[in-house]
Amino acid sequence: MRCLFIRHGLSRGNLRDIRAFIKLAKDGQPPEHHEVLVEEMLKGESHSEFEDDTALSEAGLEEAEHLGEHWADLLKEHAIAGRIRFFVSPMQRCMQTADPLLRKLRDCGADVRATVMPAIHEQPGLLHPDDKLWMKKEVLPLLSARTKVSERDALDRIRRRKFTPCGIPADELQRRFSWITDFEGFPSQESAPWYSGGRESKVGFDRRIGHVVGLIRKLQFELSDSDTLVFVSHGDFLGELFGRLLGNDSVSFSLMNTSISSLKFPQAGGGCILEFVNRTGHLTEQRNVQLYQSMEIKEKRSRSGKRYVDIGALMRTQKYFDSPMGLLAAKL
Repeated sequence: MRCLFIRHGLSRGNLRDIRAFIKLAKDGQPPEHHEVLVEEMLKGESHSEFEDDTALSEAGLEEAEHLGEHWADLLKEHAIAGRIRFFVSPMQRCMQTADPLLRKLRDCGADVRATVMPAIHEQPGLLHPDDKLWMKKEVLPLLSARTKVSERDALDRIRRRKFTPCGIPADELQRRFSWITDFEGFPSQESAPWYSGGRESKVGFDRRIGHVVGLIRKLQFELSDSDTLVFVSHGDFLGELFGRLLGNDSVSFSLMNTSISSLKFPQAGGGCILEFVNRTGHLTEQRNVQLYQSMEIKEKRSRSGKRYVDIGALMRTQKYFDSPMGLLAAKL
């Protein structure tokens, strides 16, 4: 069995992060000011953007189209033979990324099984705008105090808080994306949001990773070596998942938007073979050059001749569970 792992296309949230880090670098501000800048950029955005269910940007939609055109041609024989199954995160940037590929496979006459699965959503989940405002007023000041008493108070308040459910309900997702065949882990009421609300704990995140690892290991022995699973998910989640599947949590993975990575799971032996990581051959040459520049593989200089600041390196330092709120969530 082969597993293909696709990270979503460039999202509006990704662009806000990039622009915020560029401004921080230009103004010489510390990375801690990042969230303040992003909050300013969110003014006038849609409700889903405020609750972190960001959509694809124009560039991301274009990336998804290129992904669909390239990989539908490669996968259509497997799809027509019924040897491929998709698992897609319900966050809309992943649904939009999977959409062109699944539509093109359906157009080839393939009856593809596509399951929308919250277990592969990105950390730290979604947060309703009202709950964000409450966190800002009630919790963050306690964290700023940096005492054990204030930390306990913050944890108590979070545990008592009844967070508002978020996320696009199953019935609306089905209307938008006709290729969906299954919903796994959704509320029984089709009109109910899929995410229960509140920031995810480290325990909850690890539990989700374990669930997906268990699913893959189970299907490894049930499916044949010619079967393919495709997971359309997120950079941080897939990076952690790779480490767990490869048996080395100390290795980190920096995945590009719409990149594809492949792990082979032979039915006999129970092992795992890393075939390739971060493949973006479906993108234009110009887009690939931009990605190489963001990784500093290809140097980029401004018109004045000055080297650009490595924004990608700054972004990779911003892991949720390393932030003050993430460190607190780890104790929930």
